[in-house]
Amino acid sequence: YPAEPVFDEAHFATYAAKYALHLPLSDIHPPLGKVLYGAALSFTPKNTYSSNYSFIETKRGNTSTTLVTETPIKKYSDFPYVYLRIFSAFFGLLLALSVYAFLKSITKNEYISLFGMFLVTLDNALMLETRLVFLNGMYLAFGFFALAVFFKQKPRPLLAGILWGLALSVKLIALVFLGPLFVAMLFYYKKQEWKIMLRNTTTFFIVGMSVLVILFLTLNS
Repeated sequence: YPAEPVFDEAHFATYAAKYALHLPLSDIHPPLGKVLYGAALSFTPKNTYSSNYSFIETKRGNTSTTLVTETPIKKYSDFPYVYLRIFSAFFGLLLALSVYAFLKSITKNEYISLFGMFLVTLDNALMLETRLVFLNGMYLAFGFFALAVFFKQKPRPLLAGILWGLALSVKLIALVFLGPLFVAMLFYYKKQEWKIMLRNTTTFFIVGMSVLVILFLTLNS
């Protein structure tokens, strides 16, 4: 419920179906999130969405060079939207686990980590975001897992960079996950430790941006 697109679901459900059907599309976000939703659609009969997949209308604006996208009220009908919402809820579960892993890495305290996970689990906004066909649950889960791996006692900047790249490939706003790395560098007073942190951060950044570029070029080809 409801059995109709809610807010940006109209866009993301449409793009997911277009990826699944190998149809051209134009979107402001990187492609990974919609491609993953499209993969979820592959587990449903193709006839349930091949004839009813577009929940947005693109029309010409006031001038010949402008386009206006509208989201008219339209029922999902036979479109398998429940599968997409279940897939989103799966990332909601991963988000809670990723926050736990991140807090465990930086605090080494089980109670703080569990409490943080508890707060995220019961946060109304995140609960709603991860029950609808939205992208925030995806990029947040990938991003927090990236930080968790980066701040482990034995950091793995390469793997962390890959996870951050996946977050970026869902939404570019995942750039915010660079913030904790820069803040952490302020607390390294010993020259040798600061150099190690700088090297790990550089690896994290280069690998993450490389993953973004590779996925963007591959999935949009």
